[in-house]
Amino acid sequence: MRTIVDLPQGVYERATRLSSNRGESLSDTLADLINRGLLGLREQSTVSVDAVSGLPTLTIGRRVTAAEVAEELNEG
Repeated sequence: MRTIVDLPQGVYERATRLSSNRGESLSDTLADLINRGLLGLREQSTVSVDAVSGLPTLTIGRRVTAAEVAEELNEG
């Protein structure tokens, strides 16, 4: 499946280096990393469509705070 994702520059560079070291495509590396991350979630996750916006919504079993989002964005 083809999709477009905006990655922070640092994340992109790390993933590119990792894919080069593994001798695989960036797409394969990202798919593996995403799969590992999803498997590591302790809570049940579901994807649904928001009734108001029509946008996809990922539910991970708890509310994510603005502070958590800001922290993750700063780490990238």
